[in-house]
Amino acid sequence: MFLKWSLFKFGEKFAVFNKFDALNFESRLDETEISIMNNAWDFCESLLDDIVPNYRQHTPNARKLMKSFGEAGFLGCTLNEYGASGVSYTSYGLINREVERIDSSYWSALSV
Repeated sequence: MFLKWSLFKFGEKFAVFNKFDALNFESRLDETEISIMNNAWDFCESLLDDIVPNYRQHTPNARKLMKSFGEAGFLGCTLNEYGASGVSYTSYGLINREVERIDSSYWSALSV
């Protein structure tokens, strides 16, 4: 109670609550990291989200899935060699976060 009173006393305002980003995480990312996160989101929504509902009945082709991860630039993305993009570890974590959002088994395959 005292904290609320003191914040109003000094003229500070509360941040607007966003249920999709409750910790205000995205405000701490730069434009490149947000772009990478959005691209990973789009990839996961377009490819992986179609596989998950039928996962128990039809096992996806792992080689094809890993090739898709590679074409999207997710495999070895922190490396500067071998044609990899050399993104930051924060960006790598954001990619993994979006993949894991669909299914943690895909994240495990991607990180190994």
